[in-house]
Amino acid sequence: MDFVRSGFRAVAGHVSPRDRPATYRHLLRIFREHGSGHVFDHFARQTGRALNVAELVEIYRFHVPNIRLDAETRLVLEHCSRRHRTALITDGAYRMQHNKFQALGLERWIQLPVFTDLLGTAKPDDRPFRMVMHRFPDGGPCVYVADNPRKDFDAPRRLGWTTVRLRRAGGVYEAVPGRCDHEIRSLIEVPALLAP
Repeated sequence: MDFVRSGFRAVAGHVSPRDRPATYRHLLRIFREHGSGHVFDHFARQTGRALNVAELVEIYRFHVPNIRLDAETRLVLEHCSRRHRTALITDGAYRMQHNKFQALGLERWIQLPVFTDLLGTAKPDDRPFRMVMHRFPDGGPCVYVADNPRKDFDAPRRLGWTTVRLRRAGGVYEAVPGRCDHEIRSLIEVPALLAP
């Protein structure tokens, strides 16, 4: 949601530089009512403005995001990176995901970022997971923490990884059914799962 808010602020500044806060609130309201698809189409219809929706999507996706890690995530990343080798597998347009990676300072804790867009694939394809296994061939068991059961767990489970679903209250995928090995409500539970 931090990225969504940041993107809507960037679009609002482009569309309505003099009334940015009201435009931002309008975009956020559309998102809450209709979900993540076609927010800018809805906005153009509701305001009666002739907007270049493709341009707004570009601004949203590729802006330099104003986002930061919460304290819990930072603690878990620090703990894990001191004791284990770490990788990130992320879908989406490379430039967008790379901007997020940099804005969050993840290079400090993530040894291997895997941007599936550069591989010409996306989860649930198992190639990104195999790439991690190839890079860390003697690393023992792999543990994958994610939140979207629609695409996150099938490939690593097939490869023998331990899968951990982060199922936060109010999360986007909270109600989506899916199979995994463990389910947690907070990232702070991850270190205990990784303990020998």
